[in-house]
Amino acid sequence: MPAMLEPRQFLAPAALAANIYAIGDQSPSGELNSVERFAPELTRWTFVSRRPMQRAQFGVTTARDGRIYVVGGIGPGLDECLGLVEIYDPVPNTWARPADMPTVRQALASALGSDGRI
Repeated sequence: MPAMLEPRQFLAPAALAANIYAIGDQSPSGELNSVERFAPELTRWTFVSRRPMQRAQFGVTTARDGRIYVVGGIGPGLDECLGLVEIYDPVPNTWARPADMPTVRQALASALGSDGRI
């Protein structure tokens, strides 16, 4: 597999429709808000989007609706724990922001339950 376009540490990966998405987290110069996609048929990484807000230590889950949910984390400067939720839809390449989580969380893992909820 070729190297990603930006060096990353603590990234959150997501798999969707045979593609791998690298979301965030930090580079040697600070938090990243870029998203890269690895498409196996092309055997390369491509830049696909920027998240609306820079943050680190968030959870990522791919849902049954074909969208990627980015939840929680800490804000720019690594000084504010967040309850923020962002949803990435790769088909139109757009981001949405639903209601925040009721509690703030950082350095979390998230998963899709059998009932379809995160």
